[in-house]
Amino acid sequence: MVIVICPVIVKLKELGGVKLQNVIDELEDIIVEEYNSSLELSSYKGAWIKRISTAASLLNVNLIDCTPSWKSVDTKIMQKVEERDVGTILEEQASTVSTPVSTPRSQSSTSSSSSKVKLSTQDYDVLKATFESLDRNNFWILQATKEEAERDGKVPISVEQKVVDFALTCDYHHPSQSLILDLDDPNWKDVFSDNELKELHAIGKPVVRPIPGEMERILNEVNKLNTPIEAYNFARELPHDPFKEPLKVWLAVELQNTARQFFMNGAMDADDLMETDQLYKAWGFVNTVVQGSRINAIGKEKSSTANATARNRKRRLSALEIIANRKIGRKMDTVYCSGSTELGCLEIGGVYNQTKEFRDSRMKMPMVLRDMLLLLSFTPTLLREVHVVGYSINGGRICMLDVDVPCGYITRIRRTQPIEFPSSDDNYISRMLPLLELVLVGQSIMENTLAVVNKTRQPLKVSESPDHWFLPATFMPSFAHSTPSSSSSTSSPSSKRNKNL
Repeated sequence: MVIVICPVIVKLKELGGVKLQNVIDELEDIIVEEYNSSLELSSYKGAWIKRISTAASLLNVNLIDCTPSWKSVDTKIMQKVEERDVGTILEEQASTVSTPVSTPRSQSSTSSSSSKVKLSTQDYDVLKATFESLDRNNFWILQATKEEAERDGKVPISVEQKVVDFALTCDYHHPSQSLILDLDDPNWKDVFSDNELKELHAIGKPVVRPIPGEMERILNEVNKLNTPIEAYNFARELPHDPFKEPLKVWLAVELQNTARQFFMNGAMDADDLMETDQLYKAWGFVNTVVQGSRINAIGKEKSSTANATARNRKRRLSALEIIANRKIGRKMDTVYCSGSTELGCLEIGGVYNQTKEFRDSRMKMPMVLRDMLLLLSFTPTLLREVHVVGYSINGGRICMLDVDVPCGYITRIRRTQPIEFPSSDDNYISRMLPLLELVLVGQSIMENTLAVVNKTRQPLKVSESPDHWFLPATFMPSFAHSTPSSSSSTSSPSSKRNKNL
């Protein structure tokens, strides 16, 4: 690549000083073209900076090294990935599943660029068998459903049955096949009435919970300020005990850290930062809030132990078949844990990309968070008490996922509305305060879950099965049908399949 970079540097030198940003701009199309979706984006961009620096050194050119903006490159790379549509789930399965065991339910081809994992006939058989094994006496029937059924002279249908019926109509892998009910998924508006959806949201503890009174008082004081410099000075003078008041320490430090980003030119675009830089320069306060507590924020693409346990539940010694390779858990940008107890996770995208957001926030995270719940809920009391938390950051916005099992077999996901990171002096206070409050709420949820888990005695049980004592395992489709087929001769027999229990 040096042979490609050198002419660009020579050309720019003739026009004046050679800035790193200008070199990147000139090489933008090549950088995008050479990108392979298997590469970690921040490492890839770092490699290009190293190549450019090497070329400049060979030419004895003084490279004006400033922090470059990769926004245009990021956007084009995301568009390229979206066009190829190489899905995270498909990539992970390809790297971990070594023995395909099913056949496609149709000869319809799945495009080699498709990220959608199509289900096979065997997958539907597994799903039906799993759903039929559930005890209907434990099903969850909403009060709104009972009232509507009584009014219409019909038998009320449980939440599980409605979710199952929808799951079996899906041609592709969907969280509903693990009895996950993500209430932000528009599909459920066609399954549940407005009154049913309201009840599904309302039952149990609220998502937005009260934060500690002292923190609420301080945030109200900050709300009276007008600029980042005022917030910085307020935080610098905030009295606190560094040993006994970790949340005050966090607030004082992070108000100063975030306010400083606006001192130079009064504006900041989080999208201009690389993914790794975003997590530390803009969104670092999301992880540092747990400092001084019993919870750790483990970053650098840590794989989830809970998810690894779930994915290896059927692993066995070699007998009729050779032992399968151990599968690692899905990697998250941050996993929140206390010892071996996992309480939540975080995923971040460098620039706004709806396809990546769908993969991470609506497929990957729900599965991982549900697996965390399976390990945490080892008694009937814990099953209804514990909550796990997910943070989805994409395009300079963050939303929080609250995941629990309020009734029956349903894993419920509720989300907060996305909140944007401040972009200027004018909106720093108004945007920063709800972000700080959101993080305090998430930290409180994780602390409450950890407390109740630590106080609950784990019962002695005979080892009969690796499965959860009550909930079915998180469903993962078989692999063979997710690889592309070269033929496309027949249509999907969705209409011929009996999709009801």
